[in-house]
Amino acid sequence: MRTWIRLSLMVLLASGVGNAQQDASLVPNPEALAGRWEVSDGHGGAVGMNIILTTYIHGTPASLAGQPQLEGEFTVGLYQRAGPDVEPFGFNFFNAPNGGASWDGHRLGIHLTGKADLPTTDVELVWHPESQTWTGLFERGPFQKEVVLKRPASKLTKSPFVGTWFQKGGGMMNNCVHIAQQQDETLAAWSDDIMIPGRVRYANGIQPPAQTREHYGEIAKAKLDAPDQITVELRAYTAMCCSHSFTAKIAEDGMTFSGAWPSGPNQAPRATEWEKMPGDSCIAKGDLKTP
Repeated sequence: MRTWIRLSLMVLLASGVGNAQQDASLVPNPEALAGRWEVSDGHGGAVGMNIILTTYIHGTPASLAGQPQLEGEFTVGLYQRAGPDVEPFGFNFFNAPNGGASWDGHRLGIHLTGKADLPTTDVELVWHPESQTWTGLFERGPFQKEVVLKRPASKLTKSPFVGTWFQKGGGMMNNCVHIAQQQDETLAAWSDDIMIPGRVRYANGIQPPAQTREHYGEIAKAKLDAPDQITVELRAYTAMCCSHSFTAKIAEDGMTFSGAWPSGPNQAPRATEWEKMPGDSCIAKGDLKTP
């Protein structure tokens, strides 16, 4: 079931199926909603979820800033981790509305009777955009508590890599990465595909698409190799080929880090440079509409 749901999501994204309906819900701030949310499990690990969200914008605006985005695909990956990373098959994925999850823009519900390798799941969470928290019941396998899920955050030192980064001169996929620092000082990450219409050029006679599609919260891994060097694996938990990895060093001013995408499956070797955003958004900066 887990693999089928995940494969279905990737097929939809790859084929462009699932255009927004006229009655689709408006998503005021998809970057604030997507990605990693967790809380300590009381045993040195954590429980939580990663939200993967696809949105649509009618037409091809010159910039995404201020544009209303409509909800397309909404997927939740639930997990419990004992170490810094979730195990390769440690996520259970649920889609809304027809893949085991219900979501109305405010309340999230997931209910599954455990069988085989799928744990019993009973989740009833409320999203609070003002405080950036999820509150309510989280039951997955042996863990069952009323919780407050938040972004991963360290109470001690803060790595210079923590923040939101946009790939300078990048394409339309894997071009935004969010890096957070967990309580054990290790890093967590998720990435977005920000399709900025002003960056796309079409040959004469080719009409631009009727909708722009954005993709937020794809699960990634981030490992601190040294205080000034990081390895990031984007799309690390996808059931289909392929993840994308790079290693980079941060500049002395902490505002950029640069390295290279090595040669690999579905990945050509090339240099990469990432610019730190002033907040947690890759679309809020107006000059991103031009290369």
